[in-house]
Amino acid sequence: MADPEQDHGFVYDNEGLVDVLRSPFFVINWKIDQSVEDYVNRIFFSLTTALDEHRPSLTALFKHVEIGMENIREKVIAFLKEKVFPLKAELLKPQVEMERRVTDLVKKSLQDVTGAEFKMFVDFLKSFSIFGDNAPPERIQELIEVIEGQADLDAQFNVSDVDHIDRMISCMFMALPIFVRGASSSRFINYFNKHIIPVFDKLPEERKLDFLKSLAGSSPYATAQDSRQLLPAIVQLLKCYNDGHSDIQILEALVLQHGFLMLLCNEAL
Repeated sequence: MADPEQDHGFVYDNEGLVDVLRSPFFVINWKIDQSVEDYVNRIFFSLTTALDEHRPSLTALFKHVEIGMENIREKVIAFLKEKVFPLKAELLKPQVEMERRVTDLVKKSLQDVTGAEFKMFVDFLKSFSIFGDNAPPERIQELIEVIEGQADLDAQFNVSDVDHIDRMISCMFMALPIFVRGASSSRFINYFNKHIIPVFDKLPEERKLDFLKSLAGSSPYATAQDSRQLLPAIVQLLKCYNDGHSDIQILEALVLQHGFLMLLCNEAL
């Protein structure tokens, strides 16, 4: 059993990870912590000192992101962004092992993140060597699965929920560079076909074009099967979308149709 006095107040579980609930380090001491702000400032100072020596402290940080109180959680995310992420080359050693471990921690912490926080975490993962230019296909697919999880492609599309709409559009655009690298676009395209096209006319006008642009961007990476299922609805949708719009909007829609030419090529195959 580790001695908390010798290990900066950390107690470890059987797997060598920090046990947040049993570590004195994380206990509020009202003799010195006059407020939550004081508590957060104190643990941040200690973490800054201990990070180089105690990799498990990263586990503790991400635990606060996953289940922490809101005010503490926000400060932890800011600390990760400003203090930890820029030092990943120094902190994450051995590189591959630690990148794998932090990837798993990030994936566990994404349940309640905001759109901006999610993008920050995905950009951080994309900077890892295990997801770099020479990454195998399964690693690229892992990245797209992270975005699919945030998009919640197993849920019914809620056309009346602005936040749901914005999250879906954001995830579709974030997925495009990963489709380019070989990840499958099937789940996004099939979701669009099954859940979004049937309610497309109910979408806010300013978001319809965003959906079409994101779908046009993913169309070159659609499989022949996905194309066959999607193409008839898209052709009809674009015809309807052009009706009654200004010249500029019609031109935008025509540009989008060029994006869907790849769907036609796939169909011919």
